[in-house]
Amino acid sequence: MKNTGYFFIPAILFLMLHTSCQKDEVTAPVPVDGLTAFSGKNRAMVEFTAPEGAVKGKVFFNNGDYEEFEITESPQTVIIDGLQEQEHVLRIVTMNAAGGVSAPRAVKVEVYGDSYENTLKPRKWKDQIIRSSSSVELVFDAAFSNETAVRIVYTTTSGEKDSVDMPASENTIVLENINTEEDYFYYSVYKPASTSIDNFFSTSLDVKTAMMMDFQKGKWIIDGTSGEDAANGAGNLIDDNSTTSWRTQQGGAFPYWISVDMGSPKLIDGFYYVKMPPGNNDGPKELKIEVSLDNNDWTTVLEAEVTASFLRQQLPLQRSMTARYFKVTVNSAMDPGAMQVGFAEIDAYNTLNESGANGYTLATPIELANAKAPFTGDGSDLLPAVGAGRMQQAAGWTHNSDAIISYDNSTQAMNTFCAPVWGAPPVSNGKIHQTVTLQPGRYLLKIESGAAQGPAEIYGVAAIGESLPDYTAVQASPSTIQYANLMDNQDKTVELLLNIIEESPVSIGVVYNLHDQYGATGVPWTHFTIKGFDLQKIE
Repeated sequence: MKNTGYFFIPAILFLMLHTSCQKDEVTAPVPVDGLTAFSGKNRAMVEFTAPEGAVKGKVFFNNGDYEEFEITESPQTVIIDGLQEQEHVLRIVTMNAAGGVSAPRAVKVEVYGDSYENTLKPRKWKDQIIRSSSSVELVFDAAFSNETAVRIVYTTTSGEKDSVDMPASENTIVLENINTEEDYFYYSVYKPASTSIDNFFSTSLDVKTAMMMDFQKGKWIIDGTSGEDAANGAGNLIDDNSTTSWRTQQGGAFPYWISVDMGSPKLIDGFYYVKMPPGNNDGPKELKIEVSLDNNDWTTVLEAEVTASFLRQQLPLQRSMTARYFKVTVNSAMDPGAMQVGFAEIDAYNTLNESGANGYTLATPIELANAKAPFTGDGSDLLPAVGAGRMQQAAGWTHNSDAIISYDNSTQAMNTFCAPVWGAPPVSNGKIHQTVTLQPGRYLLKIESGAAQGPAEIYGVAAIGESLPDYTAVQASPSTIQYANLMDNQDKTVELLLNIIEESPVSIGVVYNLHDQYGATGVPWTHFTIKGFDLQKIE
């Protein structure tokens, strides 16, 4: 029997004080032993050994609610229903026939409910093999974490509903005496912990829908194209290799297009686009994607601008679409004067599957000191003529002797600066960097540039070692991993792909020159603003 109390602690204290006042007459039971709790769906179960002489007890939960029970077995189990989905502390006391009350003993338990269940997915379906008119073999991917089984529900050849469980350790199951003319579906069974007292269930998925959600990219073919370069054919777009690419033919004209036959209708929620391999920048800018069931009637589902990022770019649809064919049209290129255009890979995805895991994705951020706005300065006062404490060096960055000013306190920006007429000399071969130790792998360095005011040259650089190469050696230095001319990328974010072969110190920063423009323009300063650096390990 369940009861609700207004105050949990007073309830237990009353029981204990009542026992204390009668301690000369009543001996209280000792606390329960071996207390363990088991999670469930909006409920929990406790198991324990009751003390000798105890005949009943109470389990307290929430802020004073309790469940009464009679002691009838050893070990004793009690189920507490109606619990919210959260961690609970359950406290158990027992009483003997004389009214003596034990001290409470507590245990924590995590209770699950709809929020947890709504996160569960059905096992990924891979294939169906027809063995006979009444026998099929279903093939699934590996089990998800905490999945205990896949349950298939179907209609038998005699018209009865039946179901069968495939254990999590298996990935194929044969259904005999199945009426394949009737719909059959499956869902996954989960337990959040192996000791949970309840099963939880994913949403169900009928097998026909599962077949539509499995892209089976190996069966895709190129159905048509506006043209292709002989050495970079259209098939490269669907070969699951982001180091190859499709390139259009020389001498063509926009728009360029390519169409893909997926072999059978598929359920699509969006696409993934992967740009050309590193070293190629003649990629698309404006894309249009159309889909069709019959290769005749086409529906435009997406028009978007892609970027020059090395990372895989997600192109979601506004609503799910069912299609057998899709067509990608390139309407413009990053380089307005490009005579050819191309990209590396195209994939489709839905809520259950993706056709391929191509391209790089962000994995782990690498910490850089004082690398994003608002920047902080080192507290110095390097040019009092423009204001006390205004011009400083950016804190956390190593400066060579030529790099004097790198921070403007009035804007909290990283700002390489000279003003010879005011006493801040021109800069030749200035270097500002910080060094991080990187493990083997691929990394993406993003440098967000501001704009120059006056004559400047500046490279963003990543180099092996504790320093950066000289300005004149950046392009040819064996220590340079990657570099970018930031003057050519003002008010843009450039990406540098770093391939680290072995654990190495890597210096990241800028190498630059700032020239005096006062005599030519009357402007006393020259500067270049840097908005931020970001370094990520990618996969």
